[in-house]
Amino acid sequence: MIDWNATLTGIALVAAIVSPVITTILTNRFQLKMKKRELLDQRRLDVINGYLEAASEALYSFGASHSFQQYSAVIFLYAPRELHEKIRKLNKLLSGAEFSDECAALLYDVADALRTENKVG
Repeated sequence: MIDWNATLTGIALVAAIVSPVITTILTNRFQLKMKKRELLDQRRLDVINGYLEAASEALYSFGASHSFQQYSAVIFLYAPRELHEKIRKLNKLLSGAEFSDECAALLYDVADALRTENKVG
């Protein structure tokens, strides 16, 4: 004959031990995913900010700096595909040695699109 009282007590004991362990594991996995996402988001914002600073410097100081050359390629990893053609055109214009209104307008356009895409400001 089965002792239902002992069986139910055993089931309750196992559930009391296993439940917090499972909860802890799931919580830690979620926190790890969130931390990775936070680091990726921070990296994306750092690259976008660095690109815009270097592009502005290149525009107003009449020449592409070393930092602009670095960021001009990396920005494609973090910018949406819809902006890639504008960024290519901007990079090409900024590689030239002269200031142009078209270049300045394109820089502002790209900056605004990146700001909107990343929900900054």
